[in-house]
Amino acid sequence: AYFLGKLKDPLAVEPLIETLSDPNWDVRGTAATALGEIKDSRAVDPLITALQDKNSSVRCDAVWALGAIRDRRAVEPLINALHDPIRNVRGFAARALGVLNDPRAIEPLVNALKDSEDNVRQSVADALISIKDPRVEEIFIAGIKDEDPNIRNMAATRLDRFKDPRAVEPLIAALKD
Repeated sequence: AYFLGKLKDPLAVEPLIETLSDPNWDVRGTAATALGEIKDSRAVDPLITALQDKNSSVRCDAVWALGAIRDRRAVEPLINALHDPIRNVRGFAARALGVLNDPRAIEPLVNALKDSEDNVRQSVADALISIKDPRVEEIFIAGIKDEDPNIRNMAATRLDRFKDPRAVEPLIAALKD
């Protein structure tokens, strides 16, 4: 499965999709990753199904693959993956949503900024920056005044990417934080 992914040959897609049901979780995960390497849209629906795999590593690999394929059918399932009990799945889902650059993900990602895990919040913030929508700048400007110090810090450290003059006053006020 690994080498089929490296070859990126579309002939491997159907056999790899079949391999997503292998009894060994490592084989299923490797098949998911290989499908992401090939980037064939035939794999999207089977990978969406793999988001329900009992093994969190397989779910992570499926999330990564869906982001790599960049098919908009994955947006809603990836939004749902932001609620996975495993933090790595949530973090990878956020990153994949950023890659997909779909405005439907903005509100769910903003909600995920309250995740209990710092690495997930970091992934969410980076994903939001990747989404080309003017609301994202406003979210980070407002985030400077959030009650959560982690949100304030993430917002302040990412505002430089926008070069938005509306951020100057809130950042000056944040000097006293």
